[in-house]
Amino acid sequence: MSDPFLIDSGPTFSLTVGSNIFTGWLEVTVDKSLEEFAHSFTLKYCDQWTIDGEPWEIFPGHKCTLKWGDQVLITGYVTQTDHDITSDQYNLNASGRSQTADLVDCSAIHKTGQWKNASLAQIATDLCRPFGIEVDDRSNISRKFQRFELDDGETVHEAINRACRIRACLPITTPEGMLAIVRADTASTAMGLGSMTGMIEGLAAGSFDPNTIISRRLTHGEQDRYSKYIFKSQLSSTDEFNGSNAVAVKGEAVDASILRYRPIVMQAELSGSKKDMEERALWERNVRAARSDRLAYTVDGLTGPDGVLWEPGQQVKIQDDLLKVDDTLIVISARFLLNADGLRTDLEFTSPEAYSMDELPERDEAWNSKSGKSWTPKQVKVRK
Repeated sequence: MSDPFLIDSGPTFSLTVGSNIFTGWLEVTVDKSLEEFAHSFTLKYCDQWTIDGEPWEIFPGHKCTLKWGDQVLITGYVTQTDHDITSDQYNLNASGRSQTADLVDCSAIHKTGQWKNASLAQIATDLCRPFGIEVDDRSNISRKFQRFELDDGETVHEAINRACRIRACLPITTPEGMLAIVRADTASTAMGLGSMTGMIEGLAAGSFDPNTIISRRLTHGEQDRYSKYIFKSQLSSTDEFNGSNAVAVKGEAVDASILRYRPIVMQAELSGSKKDMEERALWERNVRAARSDRLAYTVDGLTGPDGVLWEPGQQVKIQDDLLKVDDTLIVISARFLLNADGLRTDLEFTSPEAYSMDELPERDEAWNSKSGKSWTPKQVKVRK
């Protein structure tokens, strides 16, 4: 089924519901982010012509696939429909989320509520299996948890995310509706999604037309960053390791960009070794840096320089003389928009180190675009 009043010879948004394929949307918004586990969409799909016809058969609970051309954006479910009727119009909206949204909403339930000597992938697989959601482990981490227990009332996503944090990984949703476990430094293709061919060039001629950039923004903050991260954990007792031997362990990481004294002590989500605590501290430091330093663009169209849809996790070479950026950055979020202004994408970027175990580049005056220096100065050694 399609809307007869919108005709486009190029790629279009299509929603497949059962055996029906719906196209010809008036407005579309699609949100995908590394920081929002479940992706979402909203579609406006009826106007004045519908007053004499029947609304499309799109209802909450229907499984669906949203595509741009032949590229999958979201695999999930319709979650809400809105009917807005006036004297001369019949406007309808359909909203949906990726099928991993059930992991965000629903409680974690598993047998006795605990695992012994289980890998991260095994824990995630066991929790996702009742929902029919597959797990794609791209982290290549085989180290097992001596013991992992569910907390009362926590959701599936909260449990998996807690286990991922202790292994310095990130759970993400794939366009096909799977849960993927990723870490940028454990896959040559970074997040398993690959790098763009070509680049964004802000004010210089190149493979990415500067006229397609509608707006740009560079943001730096440090209110949620600390000079030192200290993670503590109590080792679990065993038959061979108990009593005074089961002592607290800790790991530390230093953010060389925060020059004044700003320490933070945090309790780990579960017990672990000194190595676990050191990795947990590094991950916390890097993720907080990602949330504090962002580069944002609004661009025409929905695809990058190589014609592939923008996707969180992609690494892109960016050269922007106006903002003094010359670096390869990672896409944090992509919002696709179709409305009266046409097609455009809102993008956010940060350093790839933010989702890896790599040392962060030191940030000093070089982060100031007025200094004439680039986004990322040379890297520095970890301060002990």
